Formats: sequence, structure tokens, C-alpha cells
Amino acid sequence: MIKSKARKIGLSIATFLCVSCVCLCFGSLTGAQAQTFTSDYFIYTNATSEEAFADINGNKGLLLKGFNNGSLAKTSDILSGETDIRFSFWGNGVKKVSFVVTDKDNDSNSFKVTVRRESGELNVSVAAFGNERGIYYLNGKANGNTDVKNDNGEFTRITESERYNTFRFNPDTMSVSVGDEETELLVWNLFLSQNDYSSLGGTMDAVSRYTLTISFDVTENEQSGLLIYRFNDQRFDSILLKGGGVNSAGPRIFADVAFEGTKGENYSIPRPYAYDVIDGTLDDVFIEILNEKGQTLLSKVAYTEELSFVPTTCETYTLRYSVTDSNGIATTTEYSLPVTEIQENADITYSSAGFNETLGVGSTMLIPQGVYKSNKALDGERTFATSLTIKLNGTVVNGYDNVYVNGSEEFFFENTGKYEFIYISNGNSAFTDILVFEITESDASISDTYIAAYYDVNDSVRFVLPEITVGNATETASILVEFPSGKAYKGQNHLLSETGVYTVTYSATINGNEYSFSQNFTVRQSAYTVDMNSKAAYGTNNYISGEKGLNVTLSPKGEFIYNQILDLSENTKEDRLLRLFLTPSVTGEREADGVEIVITDLYNPENYITVRTTYNNGFDIQSYVKAAAAGRTLSGYSMTPENGAYFVGGDYGRHVWLSVNGTVRDGQKQLDAFEIYYDYSEKQIHVGANTCHGNWDQRMVCDLDDPACFADTWEGFTTGEVIISLRAYNCVSENFNFFLTEVNGKKVETDYVVFNAPKISVNTLGMDETDLPLAVVGKSYPVYAAEAYDATIGKLDVSVKAIYAYGSANEIILDVVNSEFIPAIPGKYALVYTAKNLYGKQAEKVLYIDAVYEQDFPALEMNVENLPENGKLGLEITLPQANITGGSGAYTVEYYYKHESENGWMQSDGNFLPEKLGKYLIKYIVSDYIGNQSEKTYEFTAMLNDMPIWQSEAELPSAFIAGKGYELPHIQVKDYSDGMVKDITATIFVNDGRTETEITNNTFIPEIRETSYSVDIIYKVGEFKKTYNIPVNVLKRNEEFDMTQVFAGKDVSVIATEPDEQGNGRHSVEISSLAENASAEYLLPLVAGVFSLNFEMGETSKAEVIHFYVSDYYNDSILVKLSLYKNAGSKTSSYLSINDGSPYTMNGSFGAENKTFILSYNEAFGYFSDGASMKAIVKNTVNGAAFNGFPSGYIRLKIEIPDESGTVLIRYINNQRMSASKNDWVEPDIYVKEGAHKTFEQGTEYVLPTAYVSDVLDWEISYFLISVQAPNGSYVTDINGKTLKNVPVENYKIVLSLSGSYIITFKAADSSGNMASVIYTIRVTDTTPPTITIVASDIGEVNVGAVVTIPQAVATDAENDAIYVYVVKPDGASIAVKDGTFTQTDLKGTYVIRYIAFDSYGNMAVEEISFRVV
Repeated sequence: MIKSKARKIGLSIATFLCVSCVCLCFGSLTGAQAQTFTSDYFIYTNATSEEAFADINGNKGLLLKGFNNGSLAKTSDILSGETDIRFSFWGNGVKKVSFVVTDKDNDSNSFKVTVRRESGELNVSVAAFGNERGIYYLNGKANGNTDVKNDNGEFTRITESERYNTFRFNPDTMSVSVGDEETELLVWNLFLSQNDYSSLGGTMDAVSRYTLTISFDVTENEQSGLLIYRFNDQRFDSILLKGGGVNSAGPRIFADVAFEGTKGENYSIPRPYAYDVIDGTLDDVFIEILNEKGQTLLSKVAYTEELSFVPTTCETYTLRYSVTDSNGIATTTEYSLPVTEIQENADITYSSAGFNETLGVGSTMLIPQGVYKSNKALDGERTFATSLTIKLNGTVVNGYDNVYVNGSEEFFFENTGKYEFIYISNGNSAFTDILVFEITESDASISDTYIAAYYDVNDSVRFVLPEITVGNATETASILVEFPSGKAYKGQNHLLSETGVYTVTYSATINGNEYSFSQNFTVRQSAYTVDMNSKAAYGTNNYISGEKGLNVTLSPKGEFIYNQILDLSENTKEDRLLRLFLTPSVTGEREADGVEIVITDLYNPENYITVRTTYNNGFDIQSYVKAAAAGRTLSGYSMTPENGAYFVGGDYGRHVWLSVNGTVRDGQKQLDAFEIYYDYSEKQIHVGANTCHGNWDQRMVCDLDDPACFADTWEGFTTGEVIISLRAYNCVSENFNFFLTEVNGKKVETDYVVFNAPKISVNTLGMDETDLPLAVVGKSYPVYAAEAYDATIGKLDVSVKAIYAYGSANEIILDVVNSEFIPAIPGKYALVYTAKNLYGKQAEKVLYIDAVYEQDFPALEMNVENLPENGKLGLEITLPQANITGGSGAYTVEYYYKHESENGWMQSDGNFLPEKLGKYLIKYIVSDYIGNQSEKTYEFTAMLNDMPIWQSEAELPSAFIAGKGYELPHIQVKDYSDGMVKDITATIFVNDGRTETEITNNTFIPEIRETSYSVDIIYKVGEFKKTYNIPVNVLKRNEEFDMTQVFAGKDVSVIATEPDEQGNGRHSVEISSLAENASAEYLLPLVAGVFSLNFEMGETSKAEVIHFYVSDYYNDSILVKLSLYKNAGSKTSSYLSINDGSPYTMNGSFGAENKTFILSYNEAFGYFSDGASMKAIVKNTVNGAAFNGFPSGYIRLKIEIPDESGTVLIRYINNQRMSASKNDWVEPDIYVKEGAHKTFEQGTEYVLPTAYVSDVLDWEISYFLISVQAPNGSYVTDINGKTLKNVPVENYKIVLSLSGSYIITFKAADSSGNMASVIYTIRVTDTTPPTITIVASDIGEVNVGAVVTIPQAVATDAENDAIYVYVVKPDGASIAVKDGTFTQTDLKGTYVIRYIAFDSYGNMAVEEISFRVV
């Protein structure tokens, strides 16, 4: 494909305009000769006319009379500009009339407006692209029901006036409207792909010159017609139109001012077209140009084709066209011309795909229709037609010189040679695109394939089987479709499930030779997604004048997702992220309390920001704005951070002018827009300038990483790439409407997602990309590894080339072998990395390296200082770092050692452990980036060591509980006493104060005594030993409990309290510090999933802070520190931090008021809560590792009181009341860990959920059992045949064979007889769709216009046995079939009959067959 861009050359205006050849004259007439009689204005077929005909009210006009069907009256002139006709029906013989607008320059850019008379109303529609549509209004407003009503024959309805009705066509907006004496309604805007969420099947370009044909059918034997009172305000009430009539109207002017200008670039002034009903076409139109201040930049001059100017500032200019008719009536028409610095980004896209290979003579191909679209178009959705010229070997092919095609015509390659299909836009840029096809005599030819250039994702396509011909032999081709991902499938029918570029290959074997052709097409994704009960369409909005955008109507729970990936990494608070208006369907009625905008991380859907507006109750034109990252409470400033209150939750926040009921505030012309801004580096949310405080500096809603706003500060998005969605907040109506005009600084004007090139990152090992290591001529240079990432696809392959003198005429490409290249001569080399995604978008990244001769390269040298000369066996030595100079790039240092008795070297990580007596050699080797090395060797002497080396410490509890069994850990010891290393396991002894006993099986059960005592755990190796003194707490004796004994402390007193008989005092276990940094540890495991601690501060406590350490009971490295701080400024709250991070505000006070604290853990979401609004999310452990919960399911609790004389009263642990009571009346805790899903498909193999049990006081669990019942009540058998009824808890696997609810029951009891049970339910659903059987499916081919009988189908397991039938036309339009026949066979191509059925579970079945229209 060859593309070129050209600009029109014309006169230019910089600061001033210089125009030559200016002539001032009145309009000369070059159109049709001015009419004498009014009736001569039309050319008639099966019709006539009568001048000065009076109606029953005495109003006169031109009566067009018909005699039978097919009566026509066509304007004898070619029209330009707006046309409006004031008319009425005469007689009862005319039931409908049509106005046909035919573009004189492009026949395909034509349409028909039909006006039907129905019971005192006119029912008006526009027909084009094989479809018929008209906006349906209810009580004067479009309400989204146009599609439904049009399918039932109801279009735009307006009263048939007793005096007159009006037809109007405006080519400036390509809109058709009808009116009566009081009202005018838009029937259709042909620039827009959708009107009121309905599609006509295409859009049209502006019409500069056209004819108008009025057609009407007359009932037999009854002469009737259409009475025209005025045409373009020219009265048709006299016999003579000129000479005796009254010239009552001036000319009409049209200029297609379709593109904005670019500062500093030449702008070709659009050609004006002027028409007058009496004078015809007027050539001498004048133009002048003004700036925003009204200053004249171009004085009034006659328009010429070469006229242009260069705008020097970014502002909106005025193009003022004027013309005067022969009677001296002047008309002036003005157009606004915005000028920006934005450069044009434009292209031509095609309706069908060409072939990739050379074709043979006799091949046929659907001629692609070219459509031009530009980011500089004033109407964002508008597309522009292109003219086509076809040349063969440089000579224009007869009949194809500057013509327009509609995409359905075929071209026959009759001769050999080079065919050029030259497309030229009619826009301001004169953009040209050339498609080239080589035709040869010897190659095979292929018939047309009818492939479109673009499809939508998830379209179902049935590809045509073309014929391939070689000589006199012809074969039907087979088809292979390669998807963007590389997967390939055979056959005609395909679901286009991937976005990107597809390749279709047609193959046939003829005379033993294989012939193939291929075509590419692109599958696109819609720019937005809404649920099936919601809708969105591009267009204007009745609330907002002069703007276009996306009108969105959401169901109460609906969501609008903007599918375009947005990169916010460069956004500041000055970059607008979103602009929208709330546009209720009924003015004055609120549809929702506000709108919620969710900004979601592309790579982590759990990482998002929510921005919410809430209306000011009682003052609906104002709203409050709050925001927060995921897991935080929505919050916002009311004014500036310095002088404004900061609201956490509640109804307040940043105060803005934003109406929720469509009411415009006083002094404003239209609704206030809601705008949000996001500052990426500062992580701040801002609103627009319409704050109620009126100060641009008072726009910040909140700072997401400022502890003053959020205790749990937010870390930001992964890369800045996000997706935005919107929904109603508290919808109170059937629908929620808004008008979206801008997203991330760009107008909302595209129907499809725009895919960007991937991003390439090169790993330069920490070195500066602009100062990379030198290369040496003739020596291998390692190529840096690179990755490419595409936002929608993921990782991509990266190719790399090494190029000398890159970008010059002397380029030399070097081989890259095994990720290395060898420079041949000194100079600058480029490493050029490229990556391409599935959409054909290619990225490039270039790094530069200088190469020198070896004699010019700095030598690599090394020296090591402070290396010890000797040391003892078994004691590890850290090797000192080397001092390095010279070389190229980053250094790597390797360490090696060997004993004098050994031959081979051992590599070290920088530490050296001598384990043999005698001499060692230690070697350092340093390498630079390109492989240069330097090494040095040192000596070290290892000496005898008589002391054993203990390899670890014993991990023992802070206290034992008497009667509870413990498994004591081993300690390994290395013994070097004889000069060689020996591994020894230390022997364990226990001395309980009475006897010392060796532990042979590692199990130790402390004896239950009357009071607490301590034991020594002794590890012995020969004469050496390691002793640990551990207290033994007597928690349970003779079935009585002492709750103080469940704690073991350091520098604390632990006492239990209980109210006396009069109710004085409180129940608790009281922990008081006797010194600084006192602590108490809870000795039994607690179930993490139900952990809750209820506590208070003692009345005389002097503590300012309390630390809680929560760790996995079986893995102390998973540790979370929670610090509770006194809030001196509050009587009701305190502060809680996680791992010394930013504080959260927590309910509960260190003082006398609101003194109860609750600290509970939510295992499912990984946060600690205060039982109210605080949710302290745990992201990391104390050591910085990512926190993913407590894997064992059990936790260990330790309480630390840093201040001396601090007291904590433990009131409850989980549901256990802590007190001086000797009894355990509370059942064990059971927690069932839920899976990701609780609903499953029938027949699934399911592993029962994991469950945990413990008792706060009792370590003895008598039993822990599980039972599983099926939906029919029977007990389930696992896959090994075990009946699951009161069996020990395990992760049994079962088959979910029945639909319905499965009941899983867990039961447990402690040694005191307290019993607990938990029921867990899962649901099993039927996911099998119904079956559709098509009775007869072979329709084959039919002719254009044929009536097709739709084959019947039968559905099994469908709800109400219902089948819904649609026919999808070649242009993508979907038509519902109601009576078993289909008549809209007006287009050639493949039609798909789609049968759809649903069952009661919502499962859907789809079957399709197809037929061709020829």
C-alpha cells in the first residue's frame, strides 16, 4: 500500500492576509435559467401542477397533482444549502409522500424521507442503507424506544396541521426534521451512527449539491396531490415565479467547514455553494475572516479555489460567507473555525479486504469503499467519502475516473499489469491512499470472497468459498483462518473471539499444483460496554448545546465500562480525566443521588479508586464529592487542606455545582459539567473549577497517599494504565442518564478501542542507557535482554538488530548470534529493538554503543585489602570487597576457595567457612560487561577449634501448660575438636526440680502440680550443654481452670477479677507491667478466622501505647505488629498502626469514656477491625514480606506494654468471658475457610472446605466431626466409598451429582462437654444449555428481493419451548423474524439465520444457518 499526503496550495495569511486578484461584483447566474412560471420549478412524471391554487383557508400555493402510483416532481435545479418546504396534503387520495435527496457528486450518499398520513398525524421516517428509521418521541422527548417502535412501524410522529406542515433538510448537520405550526422534531441525523440508541446501518457525508424529488402515490380514480406554499421561504402563491411574482426570500449558502485548523499551518478555505429559488446557482460568493475579538483578518473578497490562510493563534475564528441575488437580497452565513496546536492524525479505512498476493487475469474483487476519518474533524464521529480512480499501468480505466463506490460493486481484472486503486478524501487535507494489485497471465485467478475489512469482536462469520481458476480448470477453494494469537482453524463458520489482525487463506490443488491466496481483516472492540438493560449512543444532548458526546442510559444496577486503556502516568492536576453531565430524562426529577466513577488498575482489578458525588439534600443543583482507594472510606475536603474540614464518610466532601435533576442554576445557560482530574505523581483527586467556593486552588478532593487523609496510605497504580467505569450511586429511578463528553483529555468520539504500540523495556543491568559500556573491535559484545509488554495481550517477543551508522546511508547490519554481536570497525553502533502486537502496531527502542580498538581500552585491575590470614575451624569469615578500576561497564566479582589437599575450586557467595585444618587458597575473579577479567589469589590458615558450634537455638514456648504434650525440637551441633567436622544431634534432658530425665522420643508432658513451677530443658554434647529455663503454668487442675495461667509474661503481673455478690467490680484478666517493655503471651493457639479481643485500659494505667503481636502459631516469621496509641485530643478514639505504619483512627479510648476496645481479624479480606468503621488492612509482615494471611489457620498472641505501670484488662477472647471463674462454659471455636466459589456445576468433583477448631481455655478437643448431606437429604459418600456422617474432619473429595443445596456440618466438643457446630452450604446448578434442532437447513442461493421462508426449529429443555429467530444481513443489521418469512433481501452477500433459546437457569443455546443472496 502506498500512502501520500498533500495539502492544497493557496494564498496565506500570517499576522495579516494578502489576497490578490480581488474582484467585487454581484452574483452572476450560472445555474438553470430563472423560472418564469412557478410550475416550471419541477419536472413531472405521471403528474402535473396548478399554480396559485387556494386551499379551504384561502392560502395559495403550487399544487402537485398525481394521477396514479409513481407520481414524481423533481426539482429542475441543483440545490445547495438548507431546504425547507411548507406543504399540506390535498384530497384524500394521497396517503404518503416521499422526499428523495440525491447527492449529485455521490449517488451512494442519498436517502429518502417518507411522510405517511395516519389518523390526523404524520408518521415520518428516513430510509438508507436498506433500513428505515425515525426518532420516536413520547411527550416531545426521545426516550430510547426508537428501535422497538420503528420495528412496529411507528417513527417520528407529528400532528397533521390544518394549515401546513414543514419538511427541512440541513446539510450542515445532515439532519432531517418535520414540523407543524408550533413544533419541529428531528427525524434523523445522518452524521451519527446512532440516534436515540438506534442505527440506520451507516452514516453519510455532507451533501454539497443535490436534487430533490417529491414522489407520491394516488388512489385510483381520485385526483389528489401535495400543495406547496413555500420553498426555502420563497412564496409559491402566484402563477409567475419571476417577472410577476414576489421575490420573498434570499439565497441559501452551504460550505462544508468540517475540519478545525492547526496553528501555523495553511488552511484551505472550504468552497461555498449558493442557491436561490429564483436565480438558481450563484457563483460569486464572498468570504471574510474574523478573529474572536471581531477584528477582520481577511476583508471581504470573492471566493476562489486557491484561497487559504495561516492561523497564527489558537482561538475560534469566524468564516463569514455572503452572496446577493438578482433582486439585491443578501444572505450571510457564518461558520466557526476552531484552531488548535493538535496535529492531524488521519487515515482511510476500507469496507472490504484486498488480496495479499499477485492475482491472475480473470480474478474478481469487491471494490473497497474508502472512508476517511480525521481527529481534526469538528464532528468527532463524522466520516468523509473518498473518490476513487482506477489506473492500469498508469492509464485511467474506463468508467473509474474520480467516481464514488458504495462497497457492493465488483471489479473484474481483465488485463495484466499494475492496477492502482487511488482514493482521495474530500476533506481539508486532500489525503490520498493507493491500493496496488499486480495482475499476471500465468497466475491463478480467484473469484470474489466478499470479506469486509473490519468486524466486531465475537461476530459470527460465514466465509464464502471462492473459486480458483488456472487455465480451463476451476476448483472450489478450501479455507484456513488464522487468528491474531496464531491459532488457525479450517472451515467456513467462525466466531471472531479475538481482537486484532486475521489472515484468511484460500487454497486449491489444480493439475497437481497448490495455489493459494490470502486476505487480512481486522476485528475491533467496542470503545465501551454496557449491560443488556442499558444503552449508549454518540450524539447531541437536549440539555447541552453545541457539544456532542456519548449519551448513556443505565439500568439501576447497570455499569458503563470505557474499554479504552488509559495511561495516566504523565497526568497532573491540570489534566482533565473525565467530563460529564447528569441528564435525567425528565427535568426536575432526580434519578440517583449521584454518580460513581471507578478507576481500576489494568494489572490488578483489586486496586482501584472510587470517586462519588452525592447531591446536597434540599439543594439539588449542588453535590459533594468524595474519593478513596480500595478498602478505604470515601472522604474529601470541603475547602483547602489548611482551612477546610476533612470529611471521612458521611454526606459531605468537596462542594461543587452539579445538578442531579437537570435544573440549571441561576446565571448559567446550561447545566454544570462534572470534571475530575488525577495527579499521578501526587496521587491526588481534584475536581474542575465549578466548586461552590469558586477558587481554582480549592479543587483537591483528597490526597490518597497522605496520612492526614488516609491512615492506610495508597501506593498507587502498577504502571498508570487503567480502565474507567461509571454507575449510578443510589439510583431511585428506572434509569440513570448521563452525557459523557471527554475522557483523559480527549473528546469521546470513537466507536472502537484504539490500540497503541507495545512498550519495550531493556535491562541494562542498572547502567545508564545513555552511557553504556564501550565495545572492543573484534570482540563479542553481549546484547542486553529486553521485554515487550502490550496492555491487552501481555508479554511479546522482541527482536533486536545491531546496526553500524544507524539511520545513515552507510548502515551495516551485523549478525546477533547467541545474544552477542562483534563490532568490525570503531564507531557508533545501535541496538535496535522492535516488537509488534496482534493489531500490527510496532514499537522500537534504540540504544547506542561506542566501539574502540583494544589498545584504546582501559585495563581492568583489582586489589583486596584486610583479608585475614588465619582463623578457627567452623567460624565463618565474610570476605572483604575488592577495589576495582578500569574495564567497561558493570563489574561482577566471583569468589573461590580450596584446601591445599584438594584440586578443585569451590565457589563462594562471599562468605568462607573453613572446615579442614591447614592452608586454604582464596581466589577473586572480577569481570567487566564485555568479558575482560582480572584475578588474584590469597592464602588463609585454618586452626584447631575445641568448642562445638551450635547450629541453632531451640524454639521453645515462653511457658509450658501442665498436662499438655509438647514435641521438643532437636539442636544440631558441628564438632571440630579432632580437626575434622562431625555433625552431632544434642541429647535432650529435662530437669523439673525433682529429677533430671533424658527425653528419648522428643515428647514432653509437664506434670500437673498444685502451683506453677519451672523446668530446665538441657541440650548436651559431651561436657558442653545449652540450658533453657521454661515456666510451667497450671491452667487446668481437677477440672477447674485458672484463666491467669493461659498467659506467660515477662515483668508483668496477671490477676483475674470477678464482680462480687453486690455486682461491684468487673470480670477480666488484668495484665499489669512491672517494668518497661513488659509482655504477656497467650499460650494456646487461637483460630485466626474468628479471632476477637475485647479489652480496656486499667483505671490507674499510665500506658500511652500497647503493642499486640499476632503471628502464625506454627510459623513465627509470619508476624504482624499492631500498635495502639493514646489519642490525647479525643475522649472516644485512639490510633492503631500496622507494623509501625500510618495510623488508623480506632474506636475506644485510653480514658474513662468509651473505654471498650474491640480488635478482631477478618481472615477473608486480611484486615483488623475495631467492630465499627475502621478496617486496618495488612499488606506486609513485620519483616517486609507480603502478607497472605496465617497459613496454618491458627494464631499466637503476645501483648507488650512499653510503659511501666500500664494495665490492660482482657474482657473477652473470642466468645470466652475472661474472669476469676473456675469453669469453662463456652464451646470451642470452629471456622470454615470458604473457597473462591460456593456455586458449582453439576458433576463437579469437590474437595470439602478446610475447617479449624480450638478452645480458648481447653487444649483438649474431645472430637471434631463432619457430615455431608445431598439435596435429597441422604448422606454423601466420598470418592473412596466412605459415608460422610459424623466422621473425623478431613478434606474429603465428593462428586456433586445432584442440583440443589449440599449441607456440610462440622461438630466439635471440648473436655468440659461444651459442644459447637457450624453449617456450610454450597449450591449446585444446571449449566447445560437447551438443544435446538433445525428441521431443514438448506436454503442455498436466492435472488435479490426474494422472500425467504425461514426453516422451522425445535428446542428441547427451553423455557416455554420458545425460540427467537433473527436474520443478520451482510451489513451487520439484525432483523427479528416474526411470521416465518424474511423479505429484506436487498443486499448481495451472506445472510445468517440465528436461532436462540434459553432454559429456566438462563443457559443460552445458539444455532445458525446461512444462505446467499445473488
